[in-house]
Amino acid sequence: LTVIYKGTEDTPDDARIEDMYFSQWSDPDLGDYGDDFVGCDIDLSLGYVYNSTDSDARYDAYDLAPPAAGYDFLQGPIIPVYIQDDDGNQILDETSEAIFDFGKRAGYKNLPMTAFVYFAAGSAIDDPELNEYNGTKEWYNLLRGFEPQPDVDNPQPYSDPYTGEETKFTMSGDPTRATGWNDGVPLPAGDRRMVMATGPFTMALGDTQEVVVAVLGGISTDRLRSVSQLKFNDQ
Repeated sequence: LTVIYKGTEDTPDDARIEDMYFSQWSDPDLGDYGDDFVGCDIDLSLGYVYNSTDSDARYDAYDLAPPAAGYDFLQGPIIPVYIQDDDGNQILDETSEAIFDFGKRAGYKNLPMTAFVYFAAGSAIDDPELNEYNGTKEWYNLLRGFEPQPDVDNPQPYSDPYTGEETKFTMSGDPTRATGWNDGVPLPAGDRRMVMATGPFTMALGDTQEVVVAVLGGISTDRLRSVSQLKFNDQ
């Protein structure tokens, strides 16, 4: 995806979009939509969906275990990396490199996934409002890694139920090892949506940004081995 800030006839030359984000949103519906879990791997910038049980009616029909599927920010937006010179001035760090336009750009880095959040149909953590400005504000909070509430000045953070700590990465545990926060707490399996975000970054008038997202799948002999296969395929 390539985005160019072109503005309009009335846009001033010094216009800037502050605190911009890219998002990969998905309502994944893996087989039977009513028994899904989601999760993320922070190190891989991967968000994924997998089944809550080893049996799914859609895949049972083909004698297959439930697969896992997901998305990876292979190339996030670029932001400058600054260092101080001997005179105390901020300059670009030419040792940093970002991938951009099929090449390398010195003095920049690619942002990884900076938040992974979820919401569940019919739950207290539900879809943002449609056709209402409150829904826009709820989405802004989701992009920043907060619950879909409309108060952007006092956003409600997600809390890891095991550590009690605030987090912008929900379900970041490892279900294959039963470690960390995995789906099923606090909500039972069901119809999930997941939101992967990367940002913030700033776009001045005329700037171009790119983001490359991979769509991935993995299938093995059971639901958790499918998650392992998905991560292997991603790597």
